[in-house]
Amino acid sequence: MNILIRDARVILPDAVVRTSVGVSDGKIAFVGTELPQDFKYDRVIDARGDILSPGFVNAHSHLPMTLLRGVADDLNLQKWLFDEIFPREDRLDGGMAAIGARASIAECLAGGITSVSDMYFFCDDIAREVLNSGIKANIARGLSGYFDGASRGTHKGFCEQEQLLRDWHMADDGRIRADISIHAEYTTTPELWRDVADFAREHRLILQTHISETEHEHAECIAKYGKTPTEAFLDAGVFDSRVCAAHCVHVTDSDAAILASHGAAAVHCPCSNAKLASGIARVDELRKMGVHMALGTDGASSNNALSAFSEMKTACLIAKLRDGDPTALPAAECFRMATSGGAYAQGREAECGEIRPGMDADLVLISTDRPNMMPLHNELSALVYSADNTCVRMTMVRGKILFENGEHTTIDCEKLRFETERIRAHLA
Repeated sequence: MNILIRDARVILPDAVVRTSVGVSDGKIAFVGTELPQDFKYDRVIDARGDILSPGFVNAHSHLPMTLLRGVADDLNLQKWLFDEIFPREDRLDGGMAAIGARASIAECLAGGITSVSDMYFFCDDIAREVLNSGIKANIARGLSGYFDGASRGTHKGFCEQEQLLRDWHMADDGRIRADISIHAEYTTTPELWRDVADFAREHRLILQTHISETEHEHAECIAKYGKTPTEAFLDAGVFDSRVCAAHCVHVTDSDAAILASHGAAAVHCPCSNAKLASGIARVDELRKMGVHMALGTDGASSNNALSAFSEMKTACLIAKLRDGDPTALPAAECFRMATSGGAYAQGREAECGEIRPGMDADLVLISTDRPNMMPLHNELSALVYSADNTCVRMTMVRGKILFENGEHTTIDCEKLRFETERIRAHLA
């Protein structure tokens, strides 16, 4: 379907312009008030001066963990993870994970998130939900272990990763991509790091991981290996591929130089880090040191919401608080982290993250007539500091409308509510 979005405040890479955008065959066909003579449209969306933004990218998530939203709040990371989350995850199966993933995708779409990077297990079930929903996703099997003498050929998770690559990589013309993952330094061994690094090189995959999320994790790695997690991964060849590194709260200047020189993306998860008191990443410094920056929500069990708007506002506020500088992390820079920065973290910078002809039509229409958006002096400021999920009028991925005026077009939310409640009772 060809769609004309008329009279929008369009967030372009270098300006905000009140104009129109044409969508054809899943791509942005043109930006401008003059319609090309050969552009024929099937539908007109009257934006009425609302904001048209590139779709937001959630560059770090654990989609099925929505099922664990609120089960273990107000705990530190180690107790939260090992005493509360891991035992409950042991009770999940693929069917439950699929429902959890669907719930997360529904929440993301309702908040203008058009693409997610996910690290979990039950990847086949997650990928099917992604396929059916229409959202974009980079999916990695979270790999832990090798503590029991396993190897690449015998490790259950690695076998599932190879299946993910075979069955889902570049599915639906690249809408679904397979990444690979090292869960974290402290849940794995150097042998696994090297095997994952080799696999990523062999198949040219993005490598997702958690790095230096807590001070304890960072210090324990130095005590064990005489190196930071980033330095240990460097020696194992991890940074030979593009790395999507979540958190990076306690990285050193040396670590930042490694991330920058190897083109890695550091994914800031401010709400999760604040809730778990993991610390405040020095985002503005990392950005100025040349590190590619993106935003992620983490899982709903440690956030407890999946909202690009919440992450943007929180990221800006705590950056200013941390640095004692109200100019730290300006709204425009944070917006880029949530859009083009996330696209880079996924290896999708050539297809999405900006509004310009030829890019995928991953678009979000954001209402300006909500009380929290009045008056509108500055569009980027309004998006970062004032907007919330209720302002989203429409979410489009590759020209297909997946959410509009409060309704999902590919997800039955009434059925989903029943299914998630059934699982809640099981986990309780």
